[in-house]
Amino acid sequence: MHTTCPPATPGNMAEALDPHVHAAWAKWCKTLSPESVRLAWVDWASHLALSPGKQMDLAWLAWQESIEFLQSMMQPGAEAAPAPRDRRFAAPEWNNWPFHVARKAFLLRPHWWEQAVRGVWGVSQHHEDVLSFLLRQWLDMTSPGTLWCTNPTVLRRTAGQWAANFGRSAQALAADLRRKLDNSPQPGLGQYTPGRQVALTPGKVVLRNALMELIQ
Repeated sequence: MHTTCPPATPGNMAEALDPHVHAAWAKWCKTLSPESVRLAWVDWASHLALSPGKQMDLAWLAWQESIEFLQSMMQPGAEAAPAPRDRRFAAPEWNNWPFHVARKAFLLRPHWWEQAVRGVWGVSQHHEDVLSFLLRQWLDMTSPGTLWCTNPTVLRRTAGQWAANFGRSAQALAADLRRKLDNSPQPGLGQYTPGRQVALTPGKVVLRNALMELIQ
C-alpha cells in the first residue's frame, strides 16, 4: 500500500517530511522501535534502582543459583534449573564435561532474569512484557547450542566431516550476502504460482489506513 504525502509548504512540513523519515527509520531498524525499547528499559531500571527490597531478593536468588551451579558441576547428569528440560540439550553429549557446565550455566540465567524483570514496583505490565520478550531473544542468542565451539553435536559432526560443514556454511553465507546486495529473491521462489503452490482465499479489504490494510 502506497500513501501520497502532501506537498511541502510552510506550516505543513511535519506531514510532508516526517512520514518519509519514519519509514526510512523503520526500514533501517527492521520495524523494531528503539524508542519503545528505551522507554521500557528506563521504566524498569529507574524503578529497580528505587526498590532495595527487590535488589536484595535478586542478590539472594543469584547466591542460591550460584551454589546450585557449583553443586551441579560435580553431578554431570543433574538438572541445573527448575524450568522444564530444554529440548535443545537433549543430545547425550550435553551431559559430558565441559558441555554440561555450559548447559547448566545457561539454564540458570533465564530464571534469574525473568525474576529480575517481573514484579518491580511501579513498572507497567506492557514494559515488563517488552523486556521479557527481548531478554528471551538475547538469551537464546547466547545459548551454548548456537555456537559451534560449545555445541558438542556440531563438534562431533565437524570432526566426522573434516570441517566440510564449515565450507558449505561459508558458501551459503556468501550466496545469501550476494542476494542481499543484488536484492534478488531466494532461489526457487519463481516456482510458486498463486492458486497452485500458494493457496488463495477469497476476501476483501475491510479496513485501510496510512499504516495497514486489514483483509478479511
